[in-house]
Amino acid sequence: MRNFNALLDRRVASTALILGLGTAVLAGCGTEYTVSGTVHKGANGIEYVIPNDAHQAVYKNKADCEADVQAHEAQIKKATGAEVKPSDVCQPVTKFHPVVYPRGYYYGVMTSGQQEWNSTRVITWSPVRDGQFAANGEALQRDVAQAPDGATEGEHTSVNEHEGGIFSDTGGDGGVHGGGGGEAPDVHPIVVDR
Repeated sequence: MRNFNALLDRRVASTALILGLGTAVLAGCGTEYTVSGTVHKGANGIEYVIPNDAHQAVYKNKADCEADVQAHEAQIKKATGAEVKPSDVCQPVTKFHPVVYPRGYYYGVMTSGQQEWNSTRVITWSPVRDGQFAANGEALQRDVAQAPDGATEGEHTSVNEHEGGIFSDTGGDGGVHGGGGGEAPDVHPIVVDR
């Protein structure tokens, strides 16, 4: 009986060690980053933290938007903290409320006002207002995050976000999805890690 108990204790200890290591590895795989900015309401009715003094590039058509995003890849990565897919970031203005620009126009990258770039393709850099980003089911940039509970519009705040490990649901596209702590917001970041 003593040998049986000793064997059982060793198996339980080994199993606990394996489970503990597995949990530590999964938790350690995530990368935490901070999103700081101002709280605004997205087109989907959810409040988000977006860059302070946020502006969005406006284009006459999708082709101009996508070409400009590709041409300014390095600046966009520096501004948002990640690479973006042009097809995800370029969205028709008609998906957002209020509709400020003519049909056929597109919104591009959202960035802090100090990080805008000069481009002949950009019609204007428009200040981001409530309802002009985060349409249902559309992509979010890495530097935009769901606001914490109790946050009020116009408030300046920071949110800790996670990517990788147990905090993401990559969906097979190499991107990072979800919100802080594994929440599943209605929209997904458009981070593309290479």
